[in-house]
Formats: sequence, C-alpha cells, structure tokens
Amino acid sequence: MQSLYSELVLDYFYTPRYTPPLANPDYESQLHNTYCADSIYLTFVVNKQMVIQAVGAEVKGCALAHVGASVLAEQIIDRTLSEVKNFQPEQILSTLQLVSISPLRLNCFLLAYRSFQKALCPQAIPSSEKTDG
Repeated sequence: MQSLYSELVLDYFYTPRYTPPLANPDYESQLHNTYCADSIYLTFVVNKQMVIQAVGAEVKGCALAHVGASVLAEQIIDRTLSEVKNFQPEQILSTLQLVSISPLRLNCFLLAYRSFQKALCPQAIPSSEKTDG
C-alpha cells in the first residue's frame, strides 16, 4: 500500500518553516476551512524595503494544512511583497510531488496560501474569515 504522505511532506510537517504567531505583525489573517474544520492564524513582518523577514502561524488541522503553511513560509521569507503578491497556487503546489490529491485535501493544503492572500488584500475575502476552500 502506498503511503499517504511522501517523505518530503512529512519533513515539512515535522519541521515547520514558520514560527509561532508573531507579536506585533505587520500583516495578519485568520481563516477557517468550513469543510474540515482546519484553521490558520498567519502573521508576518516586513522590513523597510518591504522584504518579508519572518512568518508565524498557528495551524489547527490535518497534516496538509500544516505542510501548506510550511511551504508558504519557505517560499515567501526573504522576498519582497511585490515579488509574492501575485503568487499563484501552482507555485506553492509545485514544491511538493502531490501526484494525486482530492479537491477537499487541496483546500487543506492551500489554506495558508489563502490566508496570505487575505492578509495582503483583506477586502478580497469575506470578513467572516471562513473559506469553503
């Protein structure tokens, strides 16, 4: 039987690339996935050059929700907001070799990405702080 998670996915899960939520963040966002009850509180700070210096998160949910936050953190730290503001889900997904993932599990993985987008553009996501995926 094939393992549900690859070694790479497990590495992201067991070795998060984010810290606990940051005190005094420049940006923050909270989202809740209504399909599976995963939730994330995402924080990050930028310097005067608008470079993301640190990413913090509190993730409650399945392994893929945690992995999604780790992948996002790894990809945005030390990059400018202008570099990452137009990130697409495919850029986050390309990090992992998720050969087959159901739409519901994809929602779990992309929760951090959606929270990041909300932090950058709060009016783009309803203020209910919930997402259907």
